[in-house]
Amino acid sequence: MPVELLTDEERDHRQKYILDELAAAPPLPFGETLLPFFHSCKGKVFRSILSSACLKTSICDVFTEDIVYLFYGKPAYRISGDIPTKDRSRYPVCFIINTIDEDNISRIFPFDTGALSASVFEDICGDETNPLKYEFGNTISDIEKFVSYFYGSQKNYFFTSPQKNPDDLNPLAYELAHVLTMIRDASDSKWDSRGYTIETQYKADFMIAPGNIRAIILPSSFLNDPNVIEFLHTNSIEPVEYHIEKTNSQSATDILLNETRRYLGENGLI
Repeated sequence: MPVELLTDEERDHRQKYILDELAAAPPLPFGETLLPFFHSCKGKVFRSILSSACLKTSICDVFTEDIVYLFYGKPAYRISGDIPTKDRSRYPVCFIINTIDEDNISRIFPFDTGALSASVFEDICGDETNPLKYEFGNTISDIEKFVSYFYGSQKNYFFTSPQKNPDDLNPLAYELAHVLTMIRDASDSKWDSRGYTIETQYKADFMIAPGNIRAIILPSSFLNDPNVIEFLHTNSIEPVEYHIEKTNSQSATDILLNETRRYLGENGLI
């Protein structure tokens, strides 16, 4: 269901109980490096990206706009698939993005807005399924404030180690309380890292060129294609490969997280 615009009162509440609260967060530790952004897709979509050298916007049913969905600091998008398969077109490819044009950031949220709209987080958020109530900005600085407020450092954010306790929050900041509850939750919930990874909506096609993609996590067999090798070389992209076994392709999302952890650690980013 498409989102409804906020009322004047709802906008006022978002300003007072989210934006003003985050604005008061102390700066992140001096010299901390901004983490990369991530975009995941199925292998069959990767072939089109390879041809166009572009992450193209597509229509979002929730916001009824053309958007490229990015996640900050780690991958969170879940590839659908619950049948064991070795079909490479169904397995995920993940772009580790070095830099983006801040002017093309339209909105930033504390979690996957599609999951919220589909009531995946209803155990925590109840009937508050309008993502706009949780929107907290559209700049890199806004992301840094969010990370500082809840985590205190980029490394703590990556490892989902919050430094906030429920008693630290304004008692009327219900939305921030929902966010913290999902960050701290260790139960067998029906949701996963989508509930605590920052979603960044990008409103333009993201053109791939040397320097703006650090690496791509992809099935190792893709490197047997000379077109893939040429694409990586032309755009100065490092391949991070993983091996496909006959398994549920959705489980490969966990492989992406593990490979991301290793890659960021080896490159001194966490």
